[in-house]
This record gives sequence, structure tokens and C-alpha cells, in this order.
Amino acid sequence: MVSKTYKLPSDIDERLSAHVATGAYQTRDDVLREALDALEDRERIKLEEWNRKNAITMEQSDRGEVQPLDLDAVLERVEARIAGLTIK
Repeated sequence: MVSKTYKLPSDIDERLSAHVATGAYQTRDDVLREALDALEDRERIKLEEWNRKNAITMEQSDRGEVQPLDLDAVLERVEARIAGLTIK
């Protein structure tokens, strides 16, 4: 086990202590470990969702259901909107 000393902001320190005080965790390390596990799970789920949506997009592209973005047309629409704005 690696031992490091670090200073936590007081609100984080209080939250760690509060979790240990409930008896649900034996140590502050246990709280941090579970928090990191939850963070990694959340990031994994977000990546899986991105991959799922990307796969759908690729399938739609393969079927010809989507077209490449026409950057010139987008820029023209943005410029037209800006030109139509009036400053009061």
C-alpha cells in the first residue's frame, strides 16, 4: 500500500468523516474507494452510451440516411441570423 499525505478542502473532509460516522464505512479510504468506483462506473456508462449512439449514426450513414454537414450553408445561416439582429 502506498501512503501519501494530502490536504482536503474542509467540506470534503467533513463529508468523508460523516460517511465514516454512519458506520457504513470503516475508514475514509473506504469512502474514497467507493466514490472512485462510482465515478468510474458513471464514466463507463457514458462511454457505452456514446458508443451506442455512434454505432446508430454509422449505421444510418451506411444506409444513406444522413448527409455530411455543409459548413458553408451553416455559416451562411449564422451570418444571416446575425445580420437580422438589431441592437437596442
